[in-house]
Amino acid sequence: MNSETPAGGAPPLPGADTAPPRMDWPPWRVWEPLAAIAVLALSQLALGLLLGGLLPRSKPGAGEQIGLALPILVLGSHAATWLAILWILRRRSAGFRAALRLAETPGRWLLKSYGSGIGLYLLMLPLLAVFPPPPEQSNLFTDIFRQGGPALAMLLATAVLLAPALEETLFRGLLLPALRRQWKFWPAAVLVTALFTGMHVAQTGAYLPALAGIFACGLALAWLRETSGSLWPAIAFHMGFNSTPFVVWLMTLPFGGLEGPLG
Repeated sequence: MNSETPAGGAPPLPGADTAPPRMDWPPWRVWEPLAAIAVLALSQLALGLLLGGLLPRSKPGAGEQIGLALPILVLGSHAATWLAILWILRRRSAGFRAALRLAETPGRWLLKSYGSGIGLYLLMLPLLAVFPPPPEQSNLFTDIFRQGGPALAMLLATAVLLAPALEETLFRGLLLPALRRQWKFWPAAVLVTALFTGMHVAQTGAYLPALAGIFACGLALAWLRETSGSLWPAIAFHMGFNSTPFVVWLMTLPFGGLEGPLG
């Protein structure tokens, strides 16, 4: 089966025998996006260790300290990873927009993708309600969420704007196409999604319902990248998925709110 989209037609569904046309194979190899992902993981680990030292519940002014430190540390982590991405593209003489499939995408596709991301998170809510996280479970991001103020604003900006662009570039923009050089769609999508889910353990801890939802989200993102031929729908879907828990939290404030963005 040829995965090229006919003129004016809808993109084919990814099947067991689909393979990207040769002209779409990226010039980079799998190890290069994996190295960029390692930069993100290590910088986020450093972020967690540094912020963890600012989070003692009994320390006065902890919220203000986090509000000042979080933007510097998050932006530093993202900047280091973007530099790694640009190094890959420069090393392979690949143009940014063309290499990452950032061609213009109809607005209705983006709106549908954003709404689908919201819909997937809403489908998770019954599972989160039936199997809530244990009371003793805590992680860095729920701790930041409870601080409120500038730290919460930075967390919102990171989750809804910064993280979708960076993570989609890494996982669906660089790694998935590199794996598709040799692998069929579903094995490549599952491996990319497993790595993507593992990167979020710092946010969710060992809370399996949240990890299952992130895994489902990752598969949907890979499917969007494959069928649309563009990275923009995946970015829009990711933004919708990540923005929903904050909207749910705001809606529940009159009733006491939720413990954090994971419910």
